[in-house]
Amino acid sequence: MYLNPTVPAPELEKERGVILQELSMYEDQPQRKVEEVLMDLLYGNTPFGRPIIGTKENIKRFSRKDFIDYRNKHYLASKTVVVVSGNVNSGFVEKEIKKYFSDLPTRRKPQEPIFKEKQSSPAIKIHQKKTDQTHMIMAFRVFGAGDKRIPALEVLATILGQGMSSRLFQKMREEMGACYYVRAGVDDYSKYGIFTIATGTEAKRGEEVIKALLEECQMLRDQVVSKEELEKAKEHLLGGMYMGLETSDALGYFYASQELKLGKLKTPEEVEKTVRKVTAKDIQVLAKFIFKNESLNLAVVGNIHNQSALKKALLLK
Repeated sequence: MYLNPTVPAPELEKERGVILQELSMYEDQPQRKVEEVLMDLLYGNTPFGRPIIGTKENIKRFSRKDFIDYRNKHYLASKTVVVVSGNVNSGFVEKEIKKYFSDLPTRRKPQEPIFKEKQSSPAIKIHQKKTDQTHMIMAFRVFGAGDKRIPALEVLATILGQGMSSRLFQKMREEMGACYYVRAGVDDYSKYGIFTIATGTEAKRGEEVIKALLEECQMLRDQVVSKEELEKAKEHLLGGMYMGLETSDALGYFYASQELKLGKLKTPEEVEKTVRKVTAKDIQVLAKFIFKNESLNLAVVGNIHNQSALKKALLLK
């Protein structure tokens, strides 16, 4: 749901009410709330750190004119990408796109804000919430989507926390029985990126879980992965990619994401080639680059009684 500035005022108020209701529901989902806490920790009061939906105060305050002004400023031809996938006639599609998008303003788009990442030690942000479960995201600052190390980063994330055979699943779930879920992933934006480890656990086991997660990161940094584990991770990563591209909308998103982040496109087969080239040495070099205290962050949502213990545990050796 979004606030459509072209609809009459009464309808706009109805949509505003729906959004406020959804925002309240969102606040009651700590597994999602922790993502918002993380972005605030990493990027603060900047467009990168603020929630996309905004705050209740802003949603209540914005007028219809505010949304019209925003649309006129930002909905420009230079900021618009149209992706069409499926069994379509390309000539017909091009004509339709020109027909329906020809009236978009062609003026220069606003300059992107510049954010300089500054961090010298581990950082933590805790959102106190009375709940039995504690949700955490550990994040390391990395590089943007255009970096040539992205394929190795994706393989590293797969080894660490993608699938039931990953290191984190085996350690945190099977051996320790400490987490409801645990996964590693990569959020790569055009200029910035983060390597994340998300997990849910009991509040009383938070310190224990943090230490165990960091130990697994240190192992990747200090030891070369075996050829068998590396190849298994590649197959898992590529298999997931191809299975995820079986629908036309998923394929459209695949190319749209590349266009928006990179301004150039790679086919799934070209992506596969870059993944196949990743070596065990690449993984270790990358782990040494990523897993360090000056890149380490932790966002927490839960009923935390001993915050100092969590802060003390957040330290790579």
